Amino acid sequence: MRTIRLLLPATLLCAGAVIVSCGQRSTKKDKDAASVTTTSKAAQKNDSIPLSIDLSTGYAKTSIHKNSAQTVWASFDSPGNESLYGRIVLPASNAGNLRFNQIISPEGNSDGPFGRDISYYLTQGGSYTLAIGESLMQGDPYDGNFIIELYSGSMVPYEKPSNYFVRNDVDTTKTKILKLSSLEEFDAIFGMATTMSSRPTPIDFDKQFIVTVIGPPTDTDTRYDVAALMSKNGILTLAYNVTQGEKQSYTIRPFLMLAVNKEFDGMLNVVEPINF
Repeated sequence: MRTIRLLLPATLLCAGAVIVSCGQRSTKKDKDAASVTTTSKAAQKNDSIPLSIDLSTGYAKTSIHKNSAQTVWASFDSPGNESLYGRIVLPASNAGNLRFNQIISPEGNSDGPFGRDISYYLTQGGSYTLAIGESLMQGDPYDGNFIIELYSGSMVPYEKPSNYFVRNDVDTTKTKILKLSSLEEFDAIFGMATTMSSRPTPIDFDKQFIVTVIGPPTDTDTRYDVAALMSKNGILTLAYNVTQGEKQSYTIRPFLMLAVNKEFDGMLNVVEPINF
């Protein structure tokens, strides 16, 4: 198939351009099996920062620093007919003016603007570009560090079984991430919360497996939610968010439980929430 590439501004060809790839060697271990990327000081002096991102595994994480009014042009290849999910993560104390402004297709068509998150279906095969920058209508341009996370592949359907609890004899001092493929494995972790009015959701381990994230005990109201569940090249990638509320008078063990069809079974990659 012929690929038509977008001609980006000449500033993208500057000697200080930064090319980032998930295949680069990292100087520290990345537990998410994704690259940590850097930007050069020379590129920061220009109006554009070009990035090349490898999404062959279905997940990439890129660390960026941009100066005021710079635009980040993040390019990646797609075979087409797959979904894209992306999110911008800023330091916890920063509510800066930054978003996905546009996505540009291999044929040069553009769509947008979006927000800090983007969900998009990539119909064509070839090279796509994401323009990341400020909204001219929402205050001062962003100046500082941030992280881009991109996910690609097939969106995986799932169910969220209810009326289960984590057994008291399970050590959850640290966050546990598990894939459970049999009833025996499941019963070693979870018990059933059966009442007169409600019963646990049935799980068919002949057709399903369980992906679960179990958090440490806490007296803070805590909820785990799915950000994305994607499958690509035999890798199942889960991204989740943690929302915390008010203190409670009792302790809970929060968890996320997903029942997934076995046709999507593969190596599990769970991307934990980023703490800046």
